[in-house]
Amino acid sequence: MKLKLIIFFLTVITLVSCKKREVITEWYAAISRPVFHPIEGPKVVYFHRGKVIAISETLTDIGNFGWSYPTNNISTGLIDLFPDSIAVNYGGLNEKLQMCTFEGGGKLPVERIKKLFEVGYVFDGEKNKFNCITTGLAPGGRVCVWVNHIEITRFKVNQIETYHESPVMIFEDSTEIMNYLKHHPINYKNWEHPDKRYSLDYGFCSENSVAELGAIYTISKEGVRNAIFNQQIDITKWGKPFGEKPDLLGSSYQQFNEYEKTHEFFMPVDVEILWQSENKHFDTKFTISADLSQKFSKRYLNPMTKKKSNYNRIVFGVEKDGEHCIVWLDGPGRQEKIMRFKGKPSLKDERGKYLNRGSYATEVEYY
Repeated sequence: MKLKLIIFFLTVITLVSCKKREVITEWYAAISRPVFHPIEGPKVVYFHRGKVIAISETLTDIGNFGWSYPTNNISTGLIDLFPDSIAVNYGGLNEKLQMCTFEGGGKLPVERIKKLFEVGYVFDGEKNKFNCITTGLAPGGRVCVWVNHIEITRFKVNQIETYHESPVMIFEDSTEIMNYLKHHPINYKNWEHPDKRYSLDYGFCSENSVAELGAIYTISKEGVRNAIFNQQIDITKWGKPFGEKPDLLGSSYQQFNEYEKTHEFFMPVDVEILWQSENKHFDTKFTISADLSQKFSKRYLNPMTKKKSNYNRIVFGVEKDGEHCIVWLDGPGRQEKIMRFKGKPSLKDERGKYLNRGSYATEVEYY
C-alpha cells in the first residue's frame, strides 16, 4: 500500500511539473535603429539570471521603417525563459557626426515581459501572441527595448571610443544620410523620452485634378518611417475641409501602460511626396515647420456646429500648374494653410527609369 501511495504521489508531482513546463514560447531577438541614422556592427545579448539566452547581431539596412521596427529576426528557439537584462555594443553617431563605439547594459522588467506574453494583444478584433523583443540603437548610446509594439524600457550606455570622423566613407547611402542629417541635426533628446502621438491621418487633392499621387513617406522625430500609397490616402477636394474621423494607418508603438489604447501616430518632421502631373514626375522632400504639433493640437470653433473641434489630418494639394504643392491642417469645418513648396522633378537612372530618391525642396514658404 505504501509503495502504491509513493508511486501515486511521484506520478502527480511529475504531471504537475510537466504541466508547469508546458508554458513554452518562441520569441525573436531583433535590432532596430532610427531611419537615416547609421548603426555599425551591433550586438545585443539577452540574459536571464546571468545566463545568455539569446543574441542578436546584424547590420541593419538603411531603408527600413526605422525606430521600433525590427530589421532582423533570429529565433531563440522554443524556451520558457525571458530576459531580465541586456548588454549592447554598437557603432553609431555622436552630435559631431563622428562614428563612435557605444557599450553597456541595462535591466529589463522581466515580470512585465512575461505578463505580455501570457496575455497577448488584440488587433483588428483578433487575439494575437507577442513574439518579438526588439532593441533599438540610436545616436549617443540611447537604447530602447520593445515587446513587439509595446515599449518596456529605455536607457543610456557609454561611449568608449571614436573610430571615424564621418559616416560618409563607410556607408553605401552616405549621400542620403548626410542630406537628412543636414536638415535634422543629431539631438539626443529625441530618444530620451517617447514622442507624443496624435489621432492623425493624411489626405491628397489637386487643383483642377491635374495630379495623381504616387506615395507619401513620413519620418517622425524619433525616426519612425511611414509609407502611405495612393490606394490608402483620403481623396480630398481642393479647398474643402474633409474632417472625417481618421482611418489611422501606419507604424507606431505604445507605452506599457497604454496597452489597451487605440493606435495613434507620430507627428512627421520630414516628408517625401511623389506625384505625377501630365507626363512629369515629381519626388520632393521637405522639412515640416517646427511648430506643427502646437498648431495641430490647438482646438478651434467649428463654423458649422459652433462647437470646439480638433485637426485630425494633414492634406497635400497640388496646384493647377502641376508643380507647386500646398500643405494644410484639416479638421471638421476648417483648413489651415501651413506651407507651400515647388516640386522637384524625379531623378532618372541611365536607362531613363524614375528613381525614388527625392531631393529637398528649395522654394519653401511657411505660413
